[in-house]
Amino acid sequence: MPKRTGLNREIAKTAAIGQPTFSLLYHLADATENEEYYEEAWKTSNCTFPKAQRRLADLKRLRNCFAEAIPHYELALVLSPNYFPVFMFESVLVRLMCMVLRF
Repeated sequence: MPKRTGLNREIAKTAAIGQPTFSLLYHLADATENEEYYEEAWKTSNCTFPKAQRRLADLKRLRNCFAEAIPHYELALVLSPNYFPVFMFESVLVRLMCMVLRF
């Protein structure tokens, strides 16, 4: 039997329970860069999935929508301040500070 990747596991879970998991929606959002999938992943996780917020912020930042990105970064950091390795945590904080200065 072939080894399943994270995405394959999520597809299997979705088939078993009959509705998409927040992780599957997150993977779909990454594949398509569709904000709606990130938002749906956030809702499906009962508003507890900081990766979805961080990616929403990244997409908005890349589109120069800094005012819209700031709350998503803040929420991601509040939900999981210890999740980020130090270098990632600093880069998120640096991005947030730069956006505040630009805004």
